[in-house]
Amino acid sequence: MLVKPISFLLFSTLEGVAVFALILSVFQVRLTPYLWQAICVNLIMNIQSYLLREGWSLSYLVPVINMLLFIFLLATVVKIPIVWSGMMTVTGYFAYAVIQSVFLKMLFGSLPISELQDGSLKGYLLQSISAIAGLLISFMLYRKRIGFSPSFKKLKFKEEYGIVITLIILSLISTSIVLYYNEVWLNMMFFALVSGFFIYYAIGKDTRMIETMASKLANQIKGTVPDHPASVPVLQYALALIINASMIIILTLFASLFTGRMAEAATILIAFALLRQISGGIHLKTGMACVVATSVAFTSISCISLDSWWTNLFTGIALMLVLCFAPSRIEKQSRIPARFYPLLRLLSSILVCTNFVIGSSVVAVAFMVQSLTLIRGRR
Repeated sequence: MLVKPISFLLFSTLEGVAVFALILSVFQVRLTPYLWQAICVNLIMNIQSYLLREGWSLSYLVPVINMLLFIFLLATVVKIPIVWSGMMTVTGYFAYAVIQSVFLKMLFGSLPISELQDGSLKGYLLQSISAIAGLLISFMLYRKRIGFSPSFKKLKFKEEYGIVITLIILSLISTSIVLYYNEVWLNMMFFALVSGFFIYYAIGKDTRMIETMASKLANQIKGTVPDHPASVPVLQYALALIINASMIIILTLFASLFTGRMAEAATILIAFALLRQISGGIHLKTGMACVVATSVAFTSISCISLDSWWTNLFTGIALMLVLCFAPSRIEKQSRIPARFYPLLRLLSSILVCTNFVIGSSVVAVAFMVQSLTLIRGRR
């Protein structure tokens, strides 16, 4: 039973790495610094390709999704401008198609393509030979300095960072919509996973976008109203919180317009925020990382529907975690004296218990996710 999917993943990943090597070598970019990222993305890419082809008969989505993933891999990991990433991906795919077509004619002549599909040995042989040839050609191109050496900065947009992040999020949302209406939940998870991987690399060293924006606004306010009682750091902190919360709300509700789960998304936003205010929780290093992670999590949770047994189980898990760890990491986030911490734990527990009465599955998952952020090791 496992031979077919494992063979598909193995040979398709080898093929994917060969395509990526060709994409880079034609434009004189070294492969080795990005090899493990390429293998990871290709594995995830091929898992979702197998599911789309074999499980849900959505093979028409495979080439579109794969090309998008290669473009984002180049734009986020290799740091190639998005326009060049698109051109390089198309060029690499075309070059690999030419190589595979040559071997197809040499080895199998006029054999119908259908006989090379559905896990046939001939198909795996063609994939292996084409991939090895592609890797060898890539090595020779880079070693002999044959190819293009363009100035990538010439086609780089001024706000490239924001454009890439936006495109990744829009691609995630649009693809998830198609998969949602086909009820392909597992594939949605894989695509969300790889999108998160790209966003992580897209953020890179430029991780403090929200903090930078808040700092500029705070300085402008102080410059316009120099007698304002609040200092620049205080204004910056408050503005960063407002921008962070606003972006999470806008992105989550925007995504819910397409999934048709706006009521669930709004419920999650309220439930999660209420519990977080009184129980605390882990904070990501930057505001942008928080926005991306939270928006993706909330959109995913809004699509979940559980029966009463699972709803009560998740609510119970959240209650136990709150009793054990709340409040957590609020020392530097609020001015509440430590003597009131037991009261915060009690209030958090009461809030979680309300879902035993309400019985909302999205609230149960939201509470459990928030309660997981309370966990901390021994000091």
